[in-house]
Parts: sequence; C-alpha cells; structure tokens
Amino acid sequence: MYNVLTLNKIAAVGTKRLGDNYTCGNDVQDPDAILVRSAAMHDMEFGDNLLAIARAGAGTNNIPKDKCTEQGICVFNTPGANANAVKELVLTGLLLASRKVVEGIEWAKTLKGSGDEMGKKVEKGKSQFVGPEITGKTLGVVGLGAIGILVANVAVAVGMDVIGFDPFLSEANKAKLDPAVKIMGSNEEVMVNCDYLSIHVPLLPDTKDMVDAEMIAKMRDGVRILNYSRDGLVNSEACDRFRQRHHSRRGKCHCHSAPRRFHSRIRGQLRGDGVQPDQGLYRERQHRQFCQPPCAQRGEKRQPRHRHQQGGRRCKGCQRGRHDRLQHQNPRRLCLHHHRRRDRSRR
Repeated sequence: MYNVLTLNKIAAVGTKRLGDNYTCGNDVQDPDAILVRSAAMHDMEFGDNLLAIARAGAGTNNIPKDKCTEQGICVFNTPGANANAVKELVLTGLLLASRKVVEGIEWAKTLKGSGDEMGKKVEKGKSQFVGPEITGKTLGVVGLGAIGILVANVAVAVGMDVIGFDPFLSEANKAKLDPAVKIMGSNEEVMVNCDYLSIHVPLLPDTKDMVDAEMIAKMRDGVRILNYSRDGLVNSEACDRFRQRHHSRRGKCHCHSAPRRFHSRIRGQLRGDGVQPDQGLYRERQHRQFCQPPCAQRGEKRQPRHRHQQGGRRCKGCQRGRHDRLQHQNPRRLCLHHHRRRDRSRR
C-alpha cells in the first residue's frame, strides 16, 4: 500500500487510475509520493519515505528541484494533460478581450423593469458594446508546445492569421502545426507584429518580465495580451506605471493574466490582473516630437513668429502650425491655415 499526498484538488477521474493499492488524500502522513498542481513547495520538508513528486501540468517552478535531487526524489511533470482545457480558456479570452460581453451583461441588468421600452433601450444602447472581430486579425503565439500548438491551430480555424516562435520547436511539434501558421525568428518579432498575443512558456530567468513597458511600447496599438502560463511573464507593475504616466484616446493595451483569473469589477468591466496600460512611450514621444516647435524641443522659450513664417513640426491631429516641406513627415500634408489660403485662391 502506497500513500499519496495531494497538495491541490486532483480530479477523482485521475486518482482512480492508480488502483486500490494507493491511498490518496490531502491529510496523508509520511507520503510515498506527492501530487501537486500550483502549491508552493519550496519551504516544505520532505520525509525519508518520499520517492516521487508529480506535477499535474507542465511547469515545475513551484517544486524545489535542487533539494529533491540531493535527497534522491524523482520529479516529473505531465505536459499536455490539460492542454485542451487551456486552449479553450484562451479562445474564451480572445472573445472576451474583443467583445464587451461582461459590460453588456451588467448593462442588461439595469434594464430590468423597463417593460415595453425594453426594445427601444436595447436598440439605442447596444452600440456601446461593439468590439473588433478576431477574424482576420493576427495572433502571436510565444511558445509552441503542447498548448501553444492547439491554440495556434484553433485560431487558424476561426479565421485568424497566426504567427509564432519557439526556440526549442521540434520537428514533431512543427508537423502538428497547421500549415498556415508562420514561424517567426524571435519572440520580439512575434510581439511587435500581432493584434493578440498568447504566451505559453515556463517561468525562467530568461522569460521573467518578457513583456514589460519597453516591449509594450513597441507593440501595436490596442494589442490584447493573454497570459495563461505563469504570473511573472508579464511585468504587471511596470505596465501599471506605464498606464498611469501615459494617457491616450486612441487605444489601450489590454493584459489578461490567467494566474489571477478573470473577474468583474462592480461596473462589469473585464479585467485580468488589474493591468490595462495605455499605448506606449513610442506614441507619447512621437506626439511630443511632432506637436512641439523646435524651440520647445530644445528647451528654449518660444519666440513669436509671423503667421506666414514656416517652421515647427506638427502632427496632423493638431491642425495648427505652418507647413514645412523639409521637416514634416509628410511634405504633401498642409496645415489648416494653408488649406484655407488655397481655398480662397481658388475662389
């Protein structure tokens, strides 16, 4: 008879496969083996009877492997055991990140008791919950293992363009990918060219904070980041500081982190790990560069100029300033003042 300690809830359909010669439970003393999912074991003391630790999943960062090696305890994982379940959660996250489903549910609750006015209110208010379609958008998958392959293939099936990268992609896994999946040359190349990003890598020193404020600044506006692997791959604190410092009306970067689960705020807004940083430093720098006159960029006091004097780089959104063919990004783009002068000359 062998005693198996379960540190997390393990489905009975799995423990029954061990047979009658095993006793499983969360109160087993002097276990011969341990089954664990996400419980931290680094501070645990292991008895002399312990022979093996099994991780119900792929990652083993919550198990002290060095200590187990010293004590002769075998550690192994079960990659792919929950791959389909995670794939379905990622697909759900893709839809929730695009469509304001949660907000719509909360808004629908406010219509209770509307009576005959229900139809009119729905027709008037439903447009505020419009979101982008995922069909035709680009999904980037970082990590093409058991889970990443399924995510990439299901995204192709729903009409998305899929790009991905994995430095350890084997020929066997590559053969399982849909032919439409494009393999990129690096993680960064995937991140900067996608509308949706799904991360499926273990938490290692090389992968910690792989998505930080600097990386998000390089990404597309409005990118959706889904982290269903490990907390720590996305630097939530840096992204939150990024959001507080830089504001924009054009778009946001929406980060949803699986380790802290999806939950709704009182207003029904979908959040993941509390991080929804606005678009990046790049946009802020670009606006500052093309919306300020050269004197302000040099830190000098602006001198008054004649209204027909050229100079000062302006972005299109300002609708101010003077046209400068040498400095402006688009030499053919005229300011509002020059448009008016040209219209008067035609009259």
